Amino acid sequence: MTHLFLVSTQFNALMAASVAHSLDARCVLMFIDQKRPVDLAPWENLGCFANVSDAGNRQAAMAQLQELCSGGEIGHIYTGNDRRIEFQAAMIAAGSDAKGHYLDDGLYSYTGFSKNVIADCAEFCIKSLRYRMALKRPPFIGGSRWISEAHLLFPDHALPGFRSKSISAIDREAFLQVSKQQSARMHLSLPHSLSDYQRLVLLPHSSVISAAFAEHMNQKLAESDETTLVKTHPRDCLETLRGMFPAANGADWLGENIPFEWLLCYLADDACIISGASSTLMTARWLKPKARVVCLESAAQQHKLFQFYQSLGIQWSNTDQDAD
Repeated sequence: MTHLFLVSTQFNALMAASVAHSLDARCVLMFIDQKRPVDLAPWENLGCFANVSDAGNRQAAMAQLQELCSGGEIGHIYTGNDRRIEFQAAMIAAGSDAKGHYLDDGLYSYTGFSKNVIADCAEFCIKSLRYRMALKRPPFIGGSRWISEAHLLFPDHALPGFRSKSISAIDREAFLQVSKQQSARMHLSLPHSLSDYQRLVLLPHSSVISAAFAEHMNQKLAESDETTLVKTHPRDCLETLRGMFPAANGADWLGENIPFEWLLCYLADDACIISGASSTLMTARWLKPKARVVCLESAAQQHKLFQFYQSLGIQWSNTDQDAD
């Protein structure tokens, strides 16, 4: 039976390749809902996928999926979000014998997905009528009846709803191997090798950076003279960020559109990784279990996330008041 992986982000694709490497079966990777062209060559060269499809818009994706899944060859379908119409359409086309898999897509697997229930039900009803399909509304991401197995980074910390499904832990070494294969063509214009940086700072887009976050980050940057690399959002203005973070004037800056997972592969095991509240730090903790991972965020506004990060050993530096 063929295994079909539906991905819409670089992280999805890395997760898919990690799982596919352990399968003794034909695997197909399909990129969906991409706003920009995807470089498919690295995935074709990995060797774990028989062929790679690129459906750049929903209409094309739906047509490809119906054709691909209706022939009876697709036995397993993987997604990072079982709310997606493409995934549900694929499951319907593949028939009742097909098995649905959820690939961990970040914090939603552990802290839940908050949305108005009535509005959400209405949205799924409208989409069911529009696409003429019996769509199913998941109670949480990865929790729909389509999903039989969940592949997670931290199985012991997953939402209770996952207990009704088969759970597998993602292989960290396989993920690192895939990331290194993918990053083999990466060329960085930096004065140091990645393994020499003692601290990696991951900045969100400047449009969402609060004054409290900027002030607290500057304090953190000024606390030590560690060799620091600052990774910015690829579509952000470097000069704007330099003005917001004067304490990072002695650091090296990286603005290229490079997945941070690639950087982590080469970072020292005991490095310090600092960022705001997001799935980024969760992934950093998983890939670098010995690293010092620090979150800068308001604990009052992110209480559930605060508890989850604490359970992983991620330090929380409160932007309201220093909680270190």
